[in-house]
Amino acid sequence: PTRAERFPFSERSRIVRALEESGFNQMQAAQLLGISRTTLWRKLKKYHLNLPGSKNDYSHTRKP
Repeated sequence: PTRAERFPFSERSRIVRALEESGFNQMQAAQLLGISRTTLWRKLKKYHLNLPGSKNDYSHTRKP
């Protein structure tokens, strides 16, 4: 497994930090992370991260 797979919370933290630093601009956050905007979107969904004011609500995909 890759380092990101072994330490998923670290990846989640990096994503949150990049989003905060970019003012929650997905394109800029993706550039900071060195990934595509599509990959960032998939990771946002994977980690159940919602952007402020976003219509993307992944809470319904969480398992109880």
